[in-house]
Amino acid sequence: MKPSKSLLISALLALPMSPGTVDAAIVTVVETGGDNEPTDTIVAKWSGVTYNRTIADEPTPGAVGTPFTVGAFASGAPAFVDRNHVYLNAPGGISIPAYLLGQQYIMSGNDNRDNAGYILDVSIDVPSRVYMLVDNRLPDGVNTTPPAFGAGAMQWILDGGWLPSSTGNNRSASMALPDELPIDEGANGDINQYYSIYYHDFEAGTFQLFQADNPSRNMYGVVVVPTGGPPSVFLSAAPSTLNEGQSASLDWVIPANATAASIDNGVGDVLPLTTNGVGTKAVMPAVTTTYTLAVQTPAGMLSAEATVAVRLISAFTADDPLIAAGESVTLAWSTRSDAMVTISGIGAVPAGSSSMLVSPPESTTYTLTATSGAESSEATVTVFVLPPGPLYALLDFGATDGTPEPGALTGTQIGAGINNTNGTNLPVTNLLSETGDAFTLAIDNLDPSGNPVGGLDWRDRGDSSGAEWTALGEDHVKNNLGIVRVSLGSLPTGSYDILSWHFDPTFAQSEAIRILVTDADGTAVDTGVVGSAFASPTVTSLANSTANMVSYVRRFSVRSNGVDDVILYFNGTVATDTETPLNGLRISATGPIEPTRIVAIRYDEGMGSVTIEFTSQEGRFYAVFASDDLTTFVEELDDSISGQAGTTEFTETGIDPITVRQRYYRVEDR
Repeated sequence: MKPSKSLLISALLALPMSPGTVDAAIVTVVETGGDNEPTDTIVAKWSGVTYNRTIADEPTPGAVGTPFTVGAFASGAPAFVDRNHVYLNAPGGISIPAYLLGQQYIMSGNDNRDNAGYILDVSIDVPSRVYMLVDNRLPDGVNTTPPAFGAGAMQWILDGGWLPSSTGNNRSASMALPDELPIDEGANGDINQYYSIYYHDFEAGTFQLFQADNPSRNMYGVVVVPTGGPPSVFLSAAPSTLNEGQSASLDWVIPANATAASIDNGVGDVLPLTTNGVGTKAVMPAVTTTYTLAVQTPAGMLSAEATVAVRLISAFTADDPLIAAGESVTLAWSTRSDAMVTISGIGAVPAGSSSMLVSPPESTTYTLTATSGAESSEATVTVFVLPPGPLYALLDFGATDGTPEPGALTGTQIGAGINNTNGTNLPVTNLLSETGDAFTLAIDNLDPSGNPVGGLDWRDRGDSSGAEWTALGEDHVKNNLGIVRVSLGSLPTGSYDILSWHFDPTFAQSEAIRILVTDADGTAVDTGVVGSAFASPTVTSLANSTANMVSYVRRFSVRSNGVDDVILYFNGTVATDTETPLNGLRISATGPIEPTRIVAIRYDEGMGSVTIEFTSQEGRFYAVFASDDLTTFVEELDDSISGQAGTTEFTETGIDPITVRQRYYRVEDR
C-alpha cells in the first residue's frame, strides 16, 4: 500500500504543548490496524497529549492510573507507549541531532512493529518536515548498517520518496550515510540499538504512515518539525532525575541571531557555549531545581524551562535480605543531605549515607521515609527470615544451558529444554535431597481439573553471582497462559515449608499468581498466598537482582503422607496478564505429621453450645463435621477453620439439649 498523495486541509487548533516546546504542528494522530489492547499497546500518543498509564512504569516510572504527558523530543524521551525504551545521547558517542531537539514527536506501540495493516493518519496545521526514525536492523538484524528498504521491508518509504537525512551525525561521521540516533532499551543509560533518520516535507493537512515490517525488533519513531514560523528556544535536562552528587546535562537550542543567552541558578551566560545555535553544560544541583533559559533576539525575548529533580532517597538496601532466625542484616541508605529521615519500627536516622544492623525475629518490611519541605519520598526493603527446619532441597528451574546453582541435582540445572524452548514439560525426574532422600519431580501445564493450559517455556536470563537464592533469579520456567504445575513424589511423611521464587530480571509483564496445593489429604487447597510475579520497574541487570529477589519470594506449607504426590499449582489465570514464571523452590522439613485429634469437648448448657479443642498446626486449615448417630457425618459445620500452633478451638451454638441427646464430632485437616 502506497502513501496517499492527497492532503486534507485541517482547521483544528493545535493542542497545548509542554514547557519548552513551540511551533506545535500536530493536530491529531489517528491509528488503525494496531494491537490496541485495553491495558498495554494503547493507541499512539504525541507531544502535548496527557493520558493515564494503563501499565505500571510504562512509558516512564509511575503507577497505573497516574497521568503522563508526552513532552518534546530530547535525550531521555520515551520512545513507545508500551515499553520503557528511550532515545538517549550515547555516552562518549553520537548525540541526538540538534534539528530534532525540542520538536513534537509521536509515541507509537512497539507491539505494532509487525502489524501489516498498521496506518497512522497524521494531521498537521503548518508545513512541516517529518522525520522517520527507523531501526537499523530492518530487515537483516544488523544494527551497524542502515535499514535496507524493499519488498516486505517498508517498501512505502521508497515509494513515497523519503530521503536520508545526512549531516554526518552517525557513528561513521559520514555524509554518505543517514544520520543516526541511539536507543536505550532498558531506560538504564546503556545504548542497545541505533536508528537511521529519513525525512519528507508535507504541507498542512493529513499524511499517512504505514507498517514497520519489523517483527521481533523495534517500531519506528516520528518527529515533526515545522518549516516556518517565528524563532524558538528549547531547553532540556538529561537525566531529568538524579541522585545527590550526580550531574545532569542541560542542552539548549536557540536562534542563530540571538544577541544574549543565559540560564539562571548559577549557570550564567551560555552564549559562549553555543555553536550554530546548539549548546550544552553540566550541572549538579543539590535539590530539585528548575532552570530557565532566557534568550534575547532582534524579535524580542524568548525563554524555556527544564527541571532537574534530585531524589530524596537514592538507595535503601539490605545486604542479605534472606536470613536465618537470629542472624543480623545491615540496612544501608543514602538520602539527600537536607532531608529528615525515619525508618519504620526504628525511628529517626541520619540523613546522607548511613547504615545500621537489625535482627528481625520474623520476616519484616522496613519503610524509609525522607521529607524536605513539601517533598516526601518512601522506599521499602524486606528482610525475609527463612522457615525453621533443615534444608530438604533447593530446586533451580530454567533452561538447561543456564548456570548451575546448588540444588537437588547436585548443581545441575533442572530444565526440559535449552533457552527459548517452548511447550515442553519436564517428565518425572529422579532426584536426591540434601538430606539424602530419593524423591521425584515433574513440571507440566495441567490445571487442578487435569486439563492442559498453554505450554511451558524455559528461559536462561544470564549469569549472576552471590547467594544461592539470588542466583535462582537468573532463569525460570513460565506459562504465558497461567498454569505451572509441580509434582513432588516420594516425599517422606512429614510437614514442609516451601519458598517459591517468581521473578524475571528482563521483563515486567505478569500480575497476580495464586498458589494452590494438593498434599497429604488429596484435596486441592488454596493457600491464600498471592504474589505479583515480575519486578516493577523492570530490573535490567542481574547485578541488581539481590535487593529485588526477596520481594518475589512466597512462603507456604505442605504435608506429605509418604505415599501420594504433593502437587503445587502456580495459577495466574485470573490475572489480566496471565504470564506465570517459576524460578525455583526451597523446601525445608519442619517435622513429621502429627495426627489431628480432639483433645477436649466442653458443653455449656446455659449457652446451648459445644466447644471442641483439637490439635492443629499454624497455617493449616481444618473442617469440623457433626453426627447424631456416630455413623454418618454429613453435617459439615465449618470447612475453613484456621489452625493455631498447638491446639485450636471451635464452638457450635444453638444446641437444644431436649432434642439433641447425643452429639459426635470429627475434625479433618484440609
